[in-house]
Amino acid sequence: MKKIIVYYCGKWAERLLTVERYKETAYFIDDDLPVEGTVSFFGEGLSKPVYKPDILDSEDPDNIIILISDNYHYGDAKKTLEAKGLTENRHFFNGWKLSPNFYKLYYSDSSWQSNEENDRELINQNSYDDRSRIMASLIPEDVGSLLDIGCGACFLKQYLPDRIKYYGLDYCQREGADFVCDINNEAMPDIKVDMYYMAGLVYYVDDMDKFISGLTNAEYILFDYGGTERYLRLDGVPADPLVNARNNFVSPEEIFNILRKYGFTYEKGWWDPQNGKVGWHIYLFKKLKTD
Repeated sequence: MKKIIVYYCGKWAERLLTVERYKETAYFIDDDLPVEGTVSFFGEGLSKPVYKPDILDSEDPDNIIILISDNYHYGDAKKTLEAKGLTENRHFFNGWKLSPNFYKLYYSDSSWQSNEENDRELINQNSYDDRSRIMASLIPEDVGSLLDIGCGACFLKQYLPDRIKYYGLDYCQREGADFVCDINNEAMPDIKVDMYYMAGLVYYVDDMDKFISGLTNAEYILFDYGGTERYLRLDGVPADPLVNARNNFVSPEEIFNILRKYGFTYEKGWWDPQNGKVGWHIYLFKKLKTD
């Protein structure tokens, strides 16, 4: 992970940072320092050094992320950092308005592929099997074929009726898969099916608009979306490598708007509140017929 540096060490920094994020902070910088010293928001045992901005001259810009903690003085900090050759929303961010790009950059050394040791690990994850069963129950009667994009261990196949022809696709060779395709860098295989099925996939798409625009050979799209609203908060990023390695934090509403843009409309769905917590949401969209 990249080194976290916080610009401004006053009251707004104390209000912004949780204990967890404070512990991750390497040091603070501030313009108005009579002398460089330390700051202790959560007790003397958790003191952090405070330096003048010139310390950044000794940092590798590609290895740091700066959070500006004082929204009122954001413009001043921005001028200082840009004068040092640093770029907004790449090297420094407004800590009160973090964009999804912050999380992608911060966890850029983590890869969801690296967390998949082998197919055996996938097979042991029973929650994926449950999800496949529920999603299969939403497949319309007129679907005779589907492409399982990001098929993994092909959990879905066991829940499909014999009338449905199954095709699997993943970024690497999987047992039971028919296609190997890096969906972020390669064109989808030119195969006509009735449905695109996507379980646990949407988080790993680099450009959602570009991806959906290429889904032209099926009438239906069935996909799921886990509860990730809390991950957008500075104080809510979990220590989960698969979550932290997401390619995007696109919301369901944003995905819906893109689907509508390319002629799809919502048909039905399913969701699991998990005793008040946000769980799986599953959505079925259908392509509108045009004259």
